[in-house]
Amino acid sequence: MQPSPQHTIEESLRAIIPSLNAGVGLDSLTGLVTVPDSRMGDYATNLPLRLAKDLKRKPSDIAQEIAEKIKPSLRPMIEKIEIAPSGYVNFFLSKTWLQARLPLIRDAGDVWGWTPVPPQKVLVEYSSPNIAKMMHVGHFRSTLIGHALDNIFRHAGYQVINDNHLGDWGTQFGKLLVAFRLWHTPRADAPVSVPELEALYIRFHKELPHNPALEEQARAETVKLQQGDSEAKKLWQEFCRISHAEFNRVYELFGIAFDYQHGESFYEPLLAQIVQEALDKKVAAVSEGAVVIPLNQEGLPDYMIRKSDGGYLYSTSDLATIKWREDNLKPDLVLYVVGDQQILHFKQLFAAARKMGYALSARLIHVPFGLILGEYGRKMSTREGEAVDAMHFINKSIELAKKIINEKNTSLSPLEKEDAAKRIAISALVYNDLSRDRESSVTFNWDAMMNFKGASAPYLLYTYVRINGIVRKIQAEHPEDLTAPSDHTLLQKPDELLLLRTLVRFPDTLTQVTEDYRPHILVHYLEELANVFHASYDRLPVAQAETPIRRARLSLFQAVAHTMQIGMKLLGMQPVERM
Repeated sequence: MQPSPQHTIEESLRAIIPSLNAGVGLDSLTGLVTVPDSRMGDYATNLPLRLAKDLKRKPSDIAQEIAEKIKPSLRPMIEKIEIAPSGYVNFFLSKTWLQARLPLIRDAGDVWGWTPVPPQKVLVEYSSPNIAKMMHVGHFRSTLIGHALDNIFRHAGYQVINDNHLGDWGTQFGKLLVAFRLWHTPRADAPVSVPELEALYIRFHKELPHNPALEEQARAETVKLQQGDSEAKKLWQEFCRISHAEFNRVYELFGIAFDYQHGESFYEPLLAQIVQEALDKKVAAVSEGAVVIPLNQEGLPDYMIRKSDGGYLYSTSDLATIKWREDNLKPDLVLYVVGDQQILHFKQLFAAARKMGYALSARLIHVPFGLILGEYGRKMSTREGEAVDAMHFINKSIELAKKIINEKNTSLSPLEKEDAAKRIAISALVYNDLSRDRESSVTFNWDAMMNFKGASAPYLLYTYVRINGIVRKIQAEHPEDLTAPSDHTLLQKPDELLLLRTLVRFPDTLTQVTEDYRPHILVHYLEELANVFHASYDRLPVAQAETPIRRARLSLFQAVAHTMQIGMKLLGMQPVERM
């Protein structure tokens, strides 16, 4: 398949920049190509405006030179190039080129949207819940954003590794061991569960002001665990086992599987070595008994990697993680999908890693995201009596979806209703999270999540279902149309061409997500595609059209459904055939 339009235009622009005698670094010229108002063309570039100061020339003159130099490399894709008075260069796609894309989209099958990318290994770290605690909404966001990026990078052709960096080590387990021994009552009919472990941990902190000796007991239990005490280790392993089982309930519902689930305990044997290496390299220094990596030259607070009592920190574990991955996995890009409360930590971590000489050939990127807010726009809190674990939201979403399906479609069997409700619920949760820029906060508005009329998961799912309904109708009335060749040159109407123009932007959209790490870009593209389809639906009859037109439009609508299906699956949504 030929490269997508935006990809080709951007490559062509970059290729001619040296001939313009532009003394600018190409790395600074991001976002060269945009999608303007349709009256202004299919694609546009403001490159002349960006080069005008450097070249000391009028933008309009640079635009004219760019148009002349780039035109030969864009045939037959571009029908014409226009120069706006402002200095923008506008590109108009050729109708015949657009029509010829349709069979390519269909023939691409499951790899539609893929564009050639340089060999690159990408590691995506996401989810990362804490052992012995329910997966709460903060980790829920990491899970959904990370899963979407994981899927999109894989689909785009990168070699992807994903890692669930679990919180399974530290002083909290000493506290939990104390609480478990003091207050857990064994029951044969009710084995220990994650909610009970979480309740025990909370009880420890409530009892602490009344019994300060608990703190010392917890420290002693932590030391025993770290030194490999058999009884403590056995209990810790059981906590890990039941926590994994609880997390997997969520992962299975969303179709998530991890290549690695290395918790902090995996890196514990490396921590002393990391600290010693930092001291040997004179990267770190002893300060009041603690070991810190000074980062004042980077404008950051010092980074402590060993406490004065000899204990290690998350910072030590994170440095060990970078070192282990570099030695064993050799990633070119590492994405940390972690909340924006950790922005400072990651700035310190990456600066410390560079000083240690780690990951010099890999880019380390923090992909931050905002908070989950309750229905009243406040940060969710268990102290306020709000349920903040992921399964609460999943179960409530499924209940609402079942209610809507029972009202809207009584022809589905009980099994079909159950499956559709689960898929709609999962899709609604994904959409609710990913439809906004990840750095924005997310509010749970259940009515908006289940709205079928637009800006929701049900709306996107319905678009796919509606086209499937058309296909089933054609299959019943004209079964030969599903296998007969279609003449794509018959697609001449403005609505048909607008659908084609929107379809061919799908690969560009995926490329933009891999550059910006923002899944909402794909959500908005799918919404636009759905809107264009629904707006044209009444003006482009299929079943009633003459045979050649019917087949061409059927092929066009199937390409829309195919693109919707792939895009939704990449986001983590779960398309349904009927609803």
